[in-house]
Amino acid sequence: MDQEFEKDKLKRTSQKAKNALEKDGVAFKFIDHLDHYPPCIWHQEISRYFPFLSPKTILNRRAKGASVPRSFQCGRARLYSTRDFLTWLDQLFEITEKNSRRAKGSSPKKRKGRKTKQQEVKERRGIK
Repeated sequence: MDQEFEKDKLKRTSQKAKNALEKDGVAFKFIDHLDHYPPCIWHQEISRYFPFLSPKTILNRRAKGASVPRSFQCGRARLYSTRDFLTWLDQLFEITEKNSRRAKGSSPKKRKGRKTKQQEVKERRGIK
């Protein structure tokens, strides 16, 4: 009896995940897990909560003028509001997914300038 219940529960969970994928295109949203993080995240502890993201990455993005999460300073420490940080992460991953989908369907851009040696040899031999 318990095994049937577990199988049914697993089917319902997987169905919910499929529906979320169809609805949003993304099954995982960081903002949905807001209650698992402290109210503010210290800049130096970003990699503790998000191992795929280095604090230096955010500093580099700030220097380049790319999008960064809203932050405030308390003394010498830079803090990020958790809600703003998670929203920024969701936006960042949406942009990345859109670009990766676009890249899969598009053909490579034509190279500017002189033809490559391989292209010149093919043209001389009459091969396309």
